[in-house]
Amino acid sequence: MKSRSKPKHPIPAAPARPRDNNFGFLRVFFSALVIVSHSSHMLDHGGYTHEPLWRIFHTQTLGDLAVDGFFLISGYLVTKSFMQTKSLASFLAKRVLRIYPAYLLAFWASILIILPYATAQNPVLTWPVLLHQLGRWPLLLEPDPPMNGLPFTELNLSMWTLGYEFRLYLMVAFLGLIGAFAARWRAAVPAGAALLLALHVAAVGTATADADPVTMNFLRLGGIFGFGMSFHLFRENIRLTNKGALIAAALLFALCFSLRLIDPAVGICGGYIVFWFARTCPVLRLSRFTNQTDISYGLYLYACPVQILLIATNPTINCWLLTVLTLPLAGLLGLISWTALEKPALAFAHRFHAKPAPALKRK
Repeated sequence: MKSRSKPKHPIPAAPARPRDNNFGFLRVFFSALVIVSHSSHMLDHGGYTHEPLWRIFHTQTLGDLAVDGFFLISGYLVTKSFMQTKSLASFLAKRVLRIYPAYLLAFWASILIILPYATAQNPVLTWPVLLHQLGRWPLLLEPDPPMNGLPFTELNLSMWTLGYEFRLYLMVAFLGLIGAFAARWRAAVPAGAALLLALHVAAVGTATADADPVTMNFLRLGGIFGFGMSFHLFRENIRLTNKGALIAAALLFALCFSLRLIDPAVGICGGYIVFWFARTCPVLRLSRFTNQTDISYGLYLYACPVQILLIATNPTINCWLLTVLTLPLAGLLGLISWTALEKPALAFAHRFHAKPAPALKRK
């Protein structure tokens, strides 16, 4: 089939159907990596002694790598969503109703069900604790009640990323509304991403125990997210080839030994590998299923509460058994959450398409 136009640097033909890609598999894969990382982190009492990737490179964990992968994909898909959405209200509705319902369920289930069970011998739920938690959920913060009697200090290790992600959704809307995605201005997006990671690299070299973790996290995740945006904006100019993926993988492996360069390497080389696999490799059966039934968000959110329950039930459980038991249990919860909560919420969000609103600026 002949294309209507020939870009200067052609890329492989896009799949015939918009959901014929491997993004679904990647999201589930990254969620599984987070579970592996958290299992060792929790059993090491907050350390990284047995964390698989940390033992090799001593610069990043599997959880860090997976989060970067999520933000690359999110930057790509959220930018695509904005550019295909007819109104700002519709875009914001989809983003709010995608992230909040399952988050709220995991947040309050962790506090009201998981915590009482795990700390039964030393209860910590009091009215002041509950009132404090009420002020955290609107900002997509993780629950932080006291964890008396438990060997770790966090109730849900996964939730810390959600506030950053939502702020970056708002950044996409702002950039789109001011016309930054137009052809003449879009080069500012990868430039901005590179600047954020450059500031992060500079800060890593001088970071101390007093370094602001919020600023550091935003520089890193914002830069990674920005490269995901860039891969969408320049998708017709970037050749995704097997040879290119092999070169990117070799560079990424080499740069993973550098604490300063690993994040830029993940943003550029890792981004190339992610979108090469997602867009040009044969579509896996699991991808076809998870592109329609997205259990990855639930798998990511509910895994940590499941792990806490398993550790509280069997304190001598080992890392790999904890991972093997958590994956199917959290996956089942993710499936239920998608079917009963997340999918209906998104269906409700699509009603905003019918409401007239000012058109978004795309050109």
